[in-house]
Amino acid sequence: MSLSPEHVTGSTTASTTVAEYQAARDEFQNRLRKGMSWSGHERNCCFLNIGGGRFANISGISGFDFIDDARAVATVDWDHDGDQDVWLTNRTSPQIRFLRNNISAGHHFLAIRLQGNGRRTNRDAIGARLELTLSGPRQARLFKSLRAGEGFLSQSSKWVHFGLGEATEIRRLVVHWPGGEREEFDKLEVDRRYRVVQGSGSAVRSPMPDRSVRLTPQPLAALEPTGTGRTFFAGRFPLPALSYEAFDGRQIRLDDLRGGPLLINLWASWCQPCLVELGEFSNRQNELRSAGLQIVALCVDGLDGSPQPTAREPRDLLKRSQFPFESGRANKLLLGKLETLQRALFVHAEPLGVPTSLLIDSRGRLSAIYRGTLDVDQLLGDVRNLSVSGAKAVDLALPFPGRRSSEPGQVTLSDVALQFLHDGYVAAAEAYLVEYEAAISRREARPSAFSYAQAHYALAIALRRAGESTRAQRHFQKAVQIDRGFGRRTTTSPSHSRDGGE
Repeated sequence: MSLSPEHVTGSTTASTTVAEYQAARDEFQNRLRKGMSWSGHERNCCFLNIGGGRFANISGISGFDFIDDARAVATVDWDHDGDQDVWLTNRTSPQIRFLRNNISAGHHFLAIRLQGNGRRTNRDAIGARLELTLSGPRQARLFKSLRAGEGFLSQSSKWVHFGLGEATEIRRLVVHWPGGEREEFDKLEVDRRYRVVQGSGSAVRSPMPDRSVRLTPQPLAALEPTGTGRTFFAGRFPLPALSYEAFDGRQIRLDDLRGGPLLINLWASWCQPCLVELGEFSNRQNELRSAGLQIVALCVDGLDGSPQPTAREPRDLLKRSQFPFESGRANKLLLGKLETLQRALFVHAEPLGVPTSLLIDSRGRLSAIYRGTLDVDQLLGDVRNLSVSGAKAVDLALPFPGRRSSEPGQVTLSDVALQFLHDGYVAAAEAYLVEYEAAISRREARPSAFSYAQAHYALAIALRRAGESTRAQRHFQKAVQIDRGFGRRTTTSPSHSRDGGE
């Protein structure tokens, strides 16, 4: 990864450095989107302090050594049993893990919650240093500091936790407050929690709270791969302009089939699950038509570089299965644009295999993707739910129930436009920006200034390279109107247009 440039304007050398940095950053992000590991699949590590400045690697037996791309770790006595439990977050799935400490060693603890006076010391007492002296011949001393933030993007509990081992008596606790004051406390008992307010002169025992929210273990490891997958979108995105070839040679635009929900089914003549699925569509055509659903089955034979069969072979297969819906051949442009839309919507987008189906609503927006043989009952249910929006749509999109701490992030149409520009589909990118501006004017979307300006700027660069100076100038001006800094920056753009830039 190239070093981040200190300046983005000035000399040619500086501009070259920016370009190299952006190219490396884009390549890094593309690798992550393909499922590659940020940390090289390095397992999490856990070390046990065995005294004398020595540590033992107990990663395997502790249960910490997941292969997740872990990010943040926070400790807290979640179940109030006197030991520290751990929350982990990951870049890869599952994005959060809870590790409950169930070791029963019979050891003791002390937990302290500090509160500063709010004058010379912040009320959270961040920066305080605690010194705990144990009774006994050695009078062992333990030290802790109260910190704001630990490691990478994490904050552990502000209860300062001392593990006391086999010690059963405490001689004293000394708190060195951030403002420089020193307070000493005695008569503390092991296996207790105390609140200490600066200047109060006493440590007040805090009872163990009874948690009203309890976590139910989810046996993710027991889930077996099914070979199928469904993604129902809470937020929907229009398809780019797409067309396919009918078996009689006519070019047909998918927009011409609009009028109700549409299912685009990608299949191949050599794919046995595809043929089973097409037969199921035929068998249940009355239910599908009653739901108002149209289907177009597009054969992808030959698009992987293998010899393309004549039109007769896939057409005869459809005829034998008595397929009653529209059909034809997919082309590389159609598949390429669908792949690009996937990359815009998913952090890790798998290549389109067969069978794959895409559910499009009556407004031409992608509403669901089905990988593998789909369940027709599930499809009919999703068609009925196409009118659902808001929180209920989010619930339908999630694979299992849960509680949301915040609303999920949203991909904007300018983000989609940027992905299409990156992949060389200039005309499609421009159409997405036009749609985005229309949605903003209808107050159906709120502009995301950075990606909005970035998309206009990248489109201007692409149009200028294609010799479309007048159109490029309009998008340069639009980028600067949205974010004046874009007039002084550079950005990536496609080396050529794959859809003609028309």
